[in-house]
Amino acid sequence: MQQTISQFAAQLGISASAVRYYEKAGLLPVAERRSGQRVYRPGDLPALRLVVALRKAGFSVAEIRALLNTQGLKKVLHAPGKHALKTKVKAIEARIRTLEEQRDALEHALQCLCEDMSACRKLIDYAQVNGSAGEDLNAS
Repeated sequence: MQQTISQFAAQLGISASAVRYYEKAGLLPVAERRSGQRVYRPGDLPALRLVVALRKAGFSVAEIRALLNTQGLKKVLHAPGKHALKTKVKAIEARIRTLEEQRDALEHALQCLCEDMSACRKLIDYAQVNGSAGEDLNAS
């Protein structure tokens, strides 16, 4: 059964423009066309499903392209692909630790009884451990 791009995209809750973007970026094979319209078959869905899953897992389009170019759709979970996934897991875990530290510092600031926040020992320690003033703690 052939599907329009909107029907195809709707199966994974994404927009038709996202499908076109992924195709243009080389993450999906070029779709067959009928009367100038892209048409998709059920066998096209696994590739889109993988791209959407990797994007949701935090991979950039460039990272996915590199992964697919070196591994191909069916071999993403082989050695080099697994290494890329493990690397992403480590990056996510580091980001989680950073977010937890930020949350803890802000929660402390909300409950801090110090008259002068700039003299609060906990916030001073946090600032020294997590970087200098003006550093973007969200960068990474």
